[in-house]
Amino acid sequence: MLSWVPFAMVRIVLFLSAGILLAIYNPESIDENILLLVLAILCILFFVSFLLSDQSAS
Repeated sequence: MLSWVPFAMVRIVLFLSAGILLAIYNPESIDENILLLVLAILCILFFVSFLLSDQSAS
């Protein structure tokens, strides 16, 4: 694995800049309904993992 992977800010900046460049140069490449579905799934997974990690800490 690459040595810079643990740095969260590097990953955030790379994915943010990739998303911005995708939206500028090819805005019709991904359907909006698919993006909303992916966002909903990621939010649900985030809250489930938060609840599970909160229960294991106590």
